[in-house]
Amino acid sequence: MDCESLRSYLVDYQHGRLGPELRRDMDAHLEGCEACAHERAADAALAEALDRRLAHRRAPASLTARVERLLAVERAAPRPRAWRRALIPALAPALAAW
Repeated sequence: MDCESLRSYLVDYQHGRLGPELRRDMDAHLEGCEACAHERAADAALAEALDRRLAHRRAPASLTARVERLLAVERAAPRPRAWRRALIPALAPALAAW
């Protein structure tokens, strides 16, 4: 693993969202690369400071209800089936020739 690759996965690494193989690769790189280890430590310190300083607030009940209503409408709306979306462009030349 190189430094650029490690940096692209750093947030997921810190939140435990990586698979075991990728995590092992990152651990190995961090042990041998002082610059990346320093960046990981700095990112972790920043995340911890933000977590301590920023208030954790729940969304207002009215906002939560509005979002839930919008999601329910979105889920209930009919959606074109994937095969229809693929079929229309495929049939266009045949229909044009007809």
